[in-house]
Order: sequence, then structure tokens, then C-alpha cells
Amino acid sequence: MYKFSQSAASDIRPMTKRDGKKTIFLCRCGAYPWNDEERQLMLEAVDKYQQGLVNLIESGRYDTREDFTVVIQPFFEKTPIPKKPDNGETDLSFFSPDCFHLSLKGHEAAADALWNNMIEPVGKKRTTWTPDEPVECPDPEHPYFATYKNSAKIKQLQQLKKQSQHVSEVSSSSSVVGAIVGVCVLVLMVVVSLVILRRRKLRKQEKEKTYQTQTTSFDPL
Repeated sequence: MYKFSQSAASDIRPMTKRDGKKTIFLCRCGAYPWNDEERQLMLEAVDKYQQGLVNLIESGRYDTREDFTVVIQPFFEKTPIPKKPDNGETDLSFFSPDCFHLSLKGHEAAADALWNNMIEPVGKKRTTWTPDEPVECPDPEHPYFATYKNSAKIKQLQQLKKQSQHVSEVSSSSSVVGAIVGVCVLVLMVVVSLVILRRRKLRKQEKEKTYQTQTTSFDPL
């Protein structure tokens, strides 16, 4: 069961025309509540049904075996109705003739979102999808569908991977900083050496000049 906002629900009506007459595919109480009170009761019933399903699956009842499990894939939870980019109207090409179930185009788009959801760990699954979103590949370090049992391991591997990348970035940054500091030190040493050599040269010239002056002052000529 899907829960749409009132504005979205008004754009999608589970009916079609046959021989000029409107034919309803779903019960009128669900498709066309008589008033706001009935609509609210219907939405509350949908919420209770969905929450009951979540509670059942998260109870651990289906996590006792290695060859079977059940996982909630929440990519539809907060997904808005697809709109046409040119005028913002509901894009009915994603829906079948009853304007409720998905069409071939809608199923293809939802299948891509479902696949992406299935390889995301529990607790980090996306709750929305958009048309034409890219199909992602499983991480080579854990190339399997995420379940309640293995999601903790996937999250741990992802965290270790992030830490490793961070350490690598820090190490790379440290290497760059170290190289810069080394160059600066080398330049400083060269400058200091040149200054020392220059001073020595000047002192030597001064001594030679002084010696020549003294020698000239005692010249018998």
C-alpha cells in the first residue's frame, strides 16, 4: 500500500473510461473517500498497516536462518509522484491505465531503485528515488545483498574504509607538508650558507685591505 499526500492523491485516480463511462478499479471508499474524515481514517489505516509490517519484519522472526530472510526496502517511503519537467503535472507514463499501479516504465525505474536499496545496509537505505537514477554496483569488499544480520558487518567495513581513506589523506597531506618543510629548510640552509660565505669573504677582503694599508705606511720610499 502506498501513502500519497492529498495533493498527489488528487492527481492519481484509480479509474478509466470505457464506452464513455468511468469504471472504478478499486473500492470507492479507498479511491474516493466521501469526506475529509473518511480520508483521514483511510490514511491512518494505511499507516497502521505499514507500521505493523515493519514491526513484524524487524522482530527478528525472519533472521534465524542462513538461507532465508525478509528485509524492508524503503525506497518508496518518501518518494514523491513523478512530475513532467515542462509543466510540473503528474507524469502518468509511470502508471498503468488504472492510474495506480506502475506501468512498464514505472516498473523499470522502480526496479533500479529497488536494486540500489538491496545493496545498501539496513539503517542507511534511501527512502526516495527519482527517475533515471544510476544503477549502482555492490562494493567488492562485500558483494552481497544487505540483510539485518550482515548489515552490521557492512557498516563496520564501510567505517574502516572511511577511516583508511582518512588516514591515507592525512598521510598524503603530511607527506606534502613534510616535503614543503624540507624544501623550505633546504632553501634556508642555502641562504644561511651564502650569508656566511659572504661575510667570510668580506672579512678576508677587509684584512687584506688593512694589511696593504699597514705595509704602505712603512714603505721606505
